[in-house]
This record gives sequence, C-alpha cells and structure tokens, in this order.
Amino acid sequence: MKFSINRDEIYNALQKVVNVIPQRSTFMMTQNVLLFTEDNLLKIVGTDLEITLLSWASASITEEGAVAIPGRLIHDIIRELPNSELQFEVDEQFRMKVTSDFGRYKISGVNPVEFPQRPDLGENLKQVALENSIFKKLIENSMFACSTDELRAALTGVYFDITTGKVEAIATDSHRLAKMSYTDESLPEIEISAIIPVRSLNFVVRNLDVEGSSTIYFGNKHALFEMPDAQIFARLIEESFVDYERVIPQETPYEMLVDTDTFYASVKRVSLFSNPLTSQVILHIFPQYIELHAEDIDYGGEAQERISCEFNGDDFLIAFNSRYLQDILRHISTPKLQLRFVRPDYAVLANPALTKSFRTNKDQNLILSNADYFRIQGEFTTTQGRRHTCSIAYSPLNGKRLIFNGERIQRFTDYIGNIPLVLLAPSDLATSQQGPQKRRQFLDIMLSQSSKLYLHHLLEYKRALKQRNSLLQQETPDENLLISWEDALIQNGMVLIEKRIEATGVLSEEVKKYYQQLSGSGDKTKIIYQGTFRLTGRENIESAYREAFRQNRAKDLTLGTTTVGPHRDDLLFLINGKPLRTVGSQGEHKSFVIALKMAEFNYLQRMQKEQPILLFDDIFGELDAERISNMIRSLSEIGQVFITTTSANFFDKLNTWGSDTSFYQINQGTVNPGRVQ
Repeated sequence: MKFSINRDEIYNALQKVVNVIPQRSTFMMTQNVLLFTEDNLLKIVGTDLEITLLSWASASITEEGAVAIPGRLIHDIIRELPNSELQFEVDEQFRMKVTSDFGRYKISGVNPVEFPQRPDLGENLKQVALENSIFKKLIENSMFACSTDELRAALTGVYFDITTGKVEAIATDSHRLAKMSYTDESLPEIEISAIIPVRSLNFVVRNLDVEGSSTIYFGNKHALFEMPDAQIFARLIEESFVDYERVIPQETPYEMLVDTDTFYASVKRVSLFSNPLTSQVILHIFPQYIELHAEDIDYGGEAQERISCEFNGDDFLIAFNSRYLQDILRHISTPKLQLRFVRPDYAVLANPALTKSFRTNKDQNLILSNADYFRIQGEFTTTQGRRHTCSIAYSPLNGKRLIFNGERIQRFTDYIGNIPLVLLAPSDLATSQQGPQKRRQFLDIMLSQSSKLYLHHLLEYKRALKQRNSLLQQETPDENLLISWEDALIQNGMVLIEKRIEATGVLSEEVKKYYQQLSGSGDKTKIIYQGTFRLTGRENIESAYREAFRQNRAKDLTLGTTTVGPHRDDLLFLINGKPLRTVGSQGEHKSFVIALKMAEFNYLQRMQKEQPILLFDDIFGELDAERISNMIRSLSEIGQVFITTTSANFFDKLNTWGSDTSFYQINQGTVNPGRVQ
C-alpha cells in the first residue's frame, strides 16, 4: 500500500473517525482504525461495535492496499504536523512509514482482515432524505429527554416514527417527553419505526453540515446515515418503545402565554435557591402574572420573583423539577412559550407559541397591509467595473428568496461577503459600553464577511458548543462524547482565536488614527484581545486550550455550560492606557465606536480587495456638531457613503458637504432627489 495525501485532507477525515474509538475496550482491535484505498480515495473506518464511522479523502494512490493501525496515535501524529504533502507506505508486515518535510515516522499495524466488518444492512432497505437543518432540529430538540438508565434500553434513544409525508422524533426518560414533528408531502410513501441510540445521534449531529441534505437508510438492525463526506452506521435498539401517546393530555382547559427568555431567566435564578434533592420551583399563576418561588429549608435559602404572563384561568398552583423545566425552555426557539394545563398533578404541555407572538415574523411585518409580498432589488458596480444585481423577496406562501446575479442562493451563508457592508446605527454606539457579546458580534460579522473559512469555523464552533453544553446539563454525561465535542471546539476555536487576534492588531492601529481625527485630540487608543485562557504565543493556542478545558471541566459540569473559549472572549478598549468603559465620557465612547466602524471599512477593503458599502443610519441625534463635522471630513476621504437622518434641516447647519454629495428624500416609500424644503 502506497499513497500520498495532503495533511489537512487526511486530518479532517481522521478527526471524524477517531472520536468513535472507545477510551477503554476489552476488544483491542477497536483501538485501531482501518485505512484502505478505493476509487482514488483513502477511506478510513473506526468503530466501537455499536457505531461505525467511515470517512474519506482524495489521495494520489501508487499502490492499493489496506491496514489497521492505532487510531489515536496516527491522529495525534498528523495533528502535530503542519500542512504539507505526506507520503504513506505499508510493507507486507503491515508496518506503516509516514514521511513528511520534517522527518519519518514508523507505526506497527495489523492485518486488516482482523478489523470488524462494516454492518450489513440487509435487503429491503427503507430510506428517507431530509434537509440537514430539519434533521438536526429533529434530533437536538428531542434527544435531551432521553434516559441514561441502561436498564431501560428503549428510553436511551430517540424513537423515529416515519409515515407518508411526516417524520416524528420522540424521546422520554419517564419524567419528561419531547416530541418533534416535521411534515412534508414530498416525502416517500414509507412506514418506518426505529429507536436510534442517543450516542449515535450525537455523532450524526456533529458530522451534519450546516446546509445541504442527508439520506438515512434503515435496515433490520442498523441505520446508515449517508453524508457528502462520511457514512455513519448505528445499531438500532431492538425493543418496543413506550406508549407515549397515552400520557399526552388531549384536552387542556388552561393555557398560559409567557415570554420565553424572561421565563427561562427567572426559572434559572429562582432555582438556585431550590432544595438540591428535589430542585423544586413552584409557579403560582394568575391572569396577568406568575409568581415563582423556591426554598431550601435545610440551608434557609429562599427566592421569589414575579413576571408578566397571559393566563385564561383565575388562580393555578403547580410545581416543577427546575432541571427538567429548564431543559424544555432551552429548546424553545420562539419568543413566546405556551404552557397548557389540565390540573396540578397532571402532565403539562409546552409548545412554541408560533401564532401569538408579539413579534410574529419580522419578514411578514415588512409587507404593506394591502400587498401579498415585498421585494427589494439593488444594483452594484465594483471598483473593477463589474456589475452585480441582488434581490430579496418574501411572501408567506413562498418564504424568503435571495437572488444574486440571476441565480437563487440556496444557502444564505453562501451570500455573506459577496457585497461587503459596514453599518453604523444608533444601537451600535453603545458597543463600547455594553457586554462582551456585542463586541464579539462585531468581530464575527466583520471576519465572516472577509473570510468564508472563518464563517465555516464559526458555524461549526457554535454547533459543537451547543452539543457540549447539552451534554454538561445531563446528570451523567458520556465522557467520550464530552472529549469528542471538546476536540471539535478546539479545532474550530483555534481558527477563530487566531483570526480575531490578527484582526484586533490591525483594527487597533486604524482606530488610533480615526479617533484622533474625530475627537480633534491627541488621545491614544488601543484595542486588546482578551481570551478566557492565558496565551504565550499563537503556536501554543491548542495546548493552552486543552489545558483550560481540563482545569475547568469540573466547573463546567457544575454550571452546565462551557466557561472557556472564544464565545466568552472580549475586546478591551483603552484610551490613554485606561479602560474606556470606566473612564470614557459619552463623547469619547461615540468617537471610539465611529472610529471602529471606519477601521472595519478599511479592514474589509484590504481583505476583499473591494470597497464595502458604508451605511450611517440616523446617528446624528447622538453626536454634537463638532464630531459630526470631523466625521464627515474623514468620510470624504473614504469614498461612497450612505447617510440617513430624520432631521430635515440638520445638514444645513454644517458646511462640510462637498459638491459630489447627493440628497434624497423618502416619503411613504417614494424616493425623490433633492433636499426637503
């Protein structure tokens, strides 16, 4: 066996497979991975006998063959190598030699015939194809309710009930039940009932792309998940699922509507004072508000809060295990939550309030009252003279459609960065004063526009973070899965941290220049990237990241959330060496943020080799006349800028407009050239 392959190609394939390898096993062969060549591809297989994962990568194959080698060893070797072309050669005794630009490495393998065979799905397969976003939502919003009690095997997986035009995913541990449904008349005419273990589904979710679709094949004892770059075989649980329909109330005379985020936050706070054994939180529900109460008699702690709600009864008292209630609330994505009751000792239904939300659908709100849809179109000319057209349309019937240069964009993430944009709105002026999330969001938007790679790793990081947090909130998290998601967080998080640190250095110098222009002072500014773990150099990010996970794992398990990583990092804004947040005046804060936006413009222009669109939306009411004059003077050196204001006479007070300035007035959707008289 002899082949050459790019380091990143084989590492990406190995990274998928190595997480299947069990930490401890009585069957030593499962500590290996199987490498074999087929159809000009290097294929890699890992298994723990319950889950088998096959991945592949393009390779230049000189001699066909196969070998089984220690999985974690080959993974760790490849991980430590920089990206380059690697040479692999296996002799007749199954000894592998790996050659890189830095040296040679020898690994003892074994005969591949000893490696476990991939599962045989049998005949009469049934299959269904689903969009990844739909499939992912079905899994993630149901599997949190699975049991960890292996004596009740049927409850340790998600029950998939697939009929013509409908897919349902159900999970329960007998304390709570989650049921997700998806209806699509185009689904094939089939009937499938199968229980898939939650551990297998964790691997599926991890390997699902954000966009695209996947096909699931159901055999007699196994299911196969087929993706563009991987196949996952999962052993089915061969038991009957419980009669879950029997416990779902059919008639619920009482209904409560409450803001999801407000309710969730209140439950989290009050539950801190609940008894550790019962985690009980009591809800006393009235027509217009809820009183939440928890008490720990042993330690004398007590908490009570009141929040608004809508309730169709007079007075209703009910108690919940707060852990189970929080699990439900974490998976409600709508602004409003509907709780439906029968009586205090009966099951409660929790549903996303899809029709009664005060926000409804933001796209829907953009449609005029006498219209069926809206459509916006723009034409753009690049600095190189290329013309682009872009339109976006929405109707309740057809949903949202994005067209770029005559072609429909199927994945909105594919559009990001095509036409770079910098926006400054009144809400942005508080970036330097608000919490770290606002500043992380600023960096993520800028870097996602400048790099498709950054956007990819950001989406993958968020997906892995959600999965690790979900595991941390379980009573007995699977250690192998926890480490697996940590690996995914590290590999994606390293890219985010490196790109952010690099961009922060560039922004810091640009902000210093623009701040002095805007403020008319000699004040010196600086931006420092603040991580959640100590870094001594970029080459040490991975080792420092792993050590941070090790040190904080117990804390994370206690809190039920991940406390280290780029999702907790921040930008520190300094003025004359002191934190802007504590010493800066309102004017200094505003000047800093405007300078930050102008620095963002320059960064995107440099990275994209294209001038971004710059939008300043109704911010003049927040600035004094001197800062406005200085800002416009600086903007005149940049290029085309769009500025809006609701004050018709405000511009007349300034003498900073050049001859190449155009004015437009917009009144009830009609655009007319010229100033408002």
